[in-house]
Formats: sequence, structure tokens, C-alpha cells
Amino acid sequence: MIPEEIRLRSWRTSEGAQQTGEDDLKPTVDTIEVVKMQAAINLAKCQDETRRWRNKKVKPREINEGDLVLRRIPKSKQKGKIHSKWEGPFIVTSMARPEACRL
Repeated sequence: MIPEEIRLRSWRTSEGAQQTGEDDLKPTVDTIEVVKMQAAINLAKCQDETRRWRNKKVKPREINEGDLVLRRIPKSKQKGKIHSKWEGPFIVTSMARPEACRL
């Protein structure tokens, strides 16, 4: 417990509930659920703002067959921070999906 909880008679202190004579200091299930819902809403807002901030820097590009592209090396296979994070160039042979291509 922290001194503020003792001074302000938190529900966590047994003498806090006895001195006030009230058991309504304990949070109810409803108040806990409301706090959880508000935390989930705040998290979603923060994630949405971060997503918009990152996506405004992205430049959409079309990749067609015959283009030269670089392929990112997975972090598990990188040798260190000085080495290149990309390998290639590779020629795109076909498009499997709009987001994926065969090299």
C-alpha cells in the first residue's frame, strides 16, 4: 500500500473501511467492467491514431511482372546492424495476389 491509500482511506485498508463505516468504497463488478470498457476504447483510439500516423508516410506503388524488386531479410537471418536489411534485386515473374509476387 502507498501512503495516499492510507491517508485517503482506500478500500484496500481494513481500518479505512472500519473508520468510515462504509463498505461502498470497494469497487463493484459494474464499475470494474466500465473501467475495462473505457480502457479498451482508449486503446483502440491510440492504435487507430498510430495506424493513421504510420500509413500517411506510405507511398502505394504498383508492382508489375518484369519489375526489379528488393526482398527484406528476416530479422532471424540478419547478421548484425551493419549488414544490409535487403537482398536482391530480383525480377518479378508473376503476381500471385495483389500483395504477393513470385520472384
